Amino acid sequence: MTISTYQKRLPELIQASLQCYPAQGRLWVGFSGGLDSTVLLHVLHKCEIPVLAVHVHHGLSESADSWQAHCQAFSNGLNIPFTALRVAVDKKGGGLEQGARLARYRAFGDVMSPGDQILLGHHGDDQAETFLLRLLRGAGVLGLAGMAKWRPLGSGASLLRPLLKVGRAELEDWAREHNLSWIDDESNSDEGLDRNFLRHRIMAPLGERWSVRQRVAQAVDNLRESVELLQELALADLNTCDLKRERLGESLSLKVFSALSRARRKNLLRYWVQRQGGCHQNLSRCKRLWRK
Repeated sequence: MTISTYQKRLPELIQASLQCYPAQGRLWVGFSGGLDSTVLLHVLHKCEIPVLAVHVHHGLSESADSWQAHCQAFSNGLNIPFTALRVAVDKKGGGLEQGARLARYRAFGDVMSPGDQILLGHHGDDQAETFLLRLLRGAGVLGLAGMAKWRPLGSGASLLRPLLKVGRAELEDWAREHNLSWIDDESNSDEGLDRNFLRHRIMAPLGERWSVRQRVAQAVDNLRESVELLQELALADLNTCDLKRERLGESLSLKVFSALSRARRKNLLRYWVQRQGGCHQNLSRCKRLWRK
């Protein structure tokens, strides 16, 4: 891909995503300082799209303070408002990676208001890794459908990933062309973490034989159609179960719910939790109901 091509492609992809999924409130960028979020923030600036940068300080690395300082300096250089949030990571019930992820999303929720949208820099190579990781963990259709381009976060906010059709190499080209500096997290070389092992030991050999990112993207698109059908079925079942708005949430008829097949009960509960902004951890707690 020539320089002139990707100079147009990235801004066009991001602008098209924002047109398809417009925010009613403010636009935020989850800014870690890594390559993907650095390029995302820079492209938005070049497009003159008003955004706010939010950096989550996990406190897991000795370099965390310098990373925050780097992100603030970069944002200041673009005249983009910057917010830093410190979080405590709970490693119980999912390990370090899951704990950091949950802490990060809680932090995003703390600064966002109804109608706000946060943009994340996940790209196509991340999507391919996520697909294979979930496959190896025995995920179902929803898990194998990968990271959603857009999804609600609860409380009226939403999340958008506009770079899922872009590979890391394309982001590196943009960064080098514009002399951007970014953070390389030393933990990315720790092959004790599943994603890093997959990235360093598996993805490269697979890429020598197959165009993994493009193949996974095609599979994810197909699986997304299946997810949409399951969601339509879940919504129909939810309405059949006499869904009601209550003072502290929603309720449904247990009698009608219990009459559904086990597969449809699982599908309904999964959809119900997700539309309330629930996460994987909430879904795991539903398993005791699925067994009934």
